[in-house]
Amino acid sequence: MLTYNQDVGALLNARCANCHFDGGVAPFALETYEQVYNQRYAIRAAVVNETMPPWQPADGCNTYEGDFSLSADQIASIVEWVDHDAPQGDPVDDVNASALVTGGDGSEGMSRIDLSMQMPQGYEPQLFPDDYRCFLLDWPETELKYVTGFHAEPGNMQIVHHVIAFMISPEDAVDYAALDAESSAPGYTCFGGPGGGPSSAVGWIGAWAPGDPGGNTPAGTGIPVAPGSKVALQVHYNSALYVEGMLDQTTVHFKLDDTVEKPAFVLPYTNYQWLSGSGMDIPAGEASVSHSYLFDPTPFLGMSLLSDGLIQSNTAFEIHSAGLHMHELGKEIKVEVHRANGDRTCLLEIDDWDFNWQGGYSLENIEVFEPGDKLYIECEWDNSLSNQRVIDGETQEPRDVHWGEGTSDEMCLAVIYITAH
Repeated sequence: MLTYNQDVGALLNARCANCHFDGGVAPFALETYEQVYNQRYAIRAAVVNETMPPWQPADGCNTYEGDFSLSADQIASIVEWVDHDAPQGDPVDDVNASALVTGGDGSEGMSRIDLSMQMPQGYEPQLFPDDYRCFLLDWPETELKYVTGFHAEPGNMQIVHHVIAFMISPEDAVDYAALDAESSAPGYTCFGGPGGGPSSAVGWIGAWAPGDPGGNTPAGTGIPVAPGSKVALQVHYNSALYVEGMLDQTTVHFKLDDTVEKPAFVLPYTNYQWLSGSGMDIPAGEASVSHSYLFDPTPFLGMSLLSDGLIQSNTAFEIHSAGLHMHELGKEIKVEVHRANGDRTCLLEIDDWDFNWQGGYSLENIEVFEPGDKLYIECEWDNSLSNQRVIDGETQEPRDVHWGEGTSDEMCLAVIYITAH
């Protein structure tokens, strides 16, 4: 017979305990047998429905490093164990690792920490039930450095839902400083991106979501950050869990190197006409609305300040990882490479979008993108009455939606980590 100590406990620690610990972002802890036993039926339902662990990529698209989804056999073991009243087993056979295995210094999945940056002061959420706040940090390095590892350490796991570190180029640093100065409270409100408009040179450095231990970039690669840059740290506060007086002061950790074999660039990919409000109409009341875009970006890769000199225009590049982004009306989203010869390569597909679980996914095998190939992104939304936000107990009426930064706007975006080939 399966027992907690011999079979199930180690699995739950490996897959669940990074979120389900005392003070964590999850609503209850799963650190001890007693805690797990009390939630055994909820655990059974979540794994059978495949809502937990929150692994989003659809089966059959691609394969990824660090896949923490449960196999059919693992799900069956949990179900069998619960159905036999979840026995604990002999304590002397307890093979569980500690619930949270960390680097002890905040590094967790990173091999080392070379730079840590913290929000300058504690912030108390102001907007409900979600508060998106950007905090502008000065990049302290005086020479060009390459970010080769990233991890975010939330100051308050109960309310921090995700963290994204955006790099602001030296050319745009003054504009962002002015944006930050307009708010009397720490930071400024932001959503989707750090603000600044579509023409600003903004790049992703790293991101964190619950359960993410952080880590190094793919071997031999790193994102260059120039002296004089700033970091816009976007923190999403799940303020529905807020208690009056609760503060957060999140820290981000970086691994840095002076040189790398292949400088990397985070390519945000979408139809840029959508950003100006053209072509991504999502009418009120429609339960299924789809938009797609197909384009070869290689002629334009060398035009960005952030990629200048890293990846030349009209040359091949390598795709190492991909992430996808929509807002709360999203249903499905995918990004593919449509080859010049007619073949298709799926990079990432999420067929049951959940705004609360977002992240990037590293491909097990690098995909090469040749000039003449095209990137394809497709998004589907549900703008029916049944899929609207509930505020103060009232379901909001559907309205026409377009691209935008606001909570009630929408996006259709792929975030792709690339290097020269």
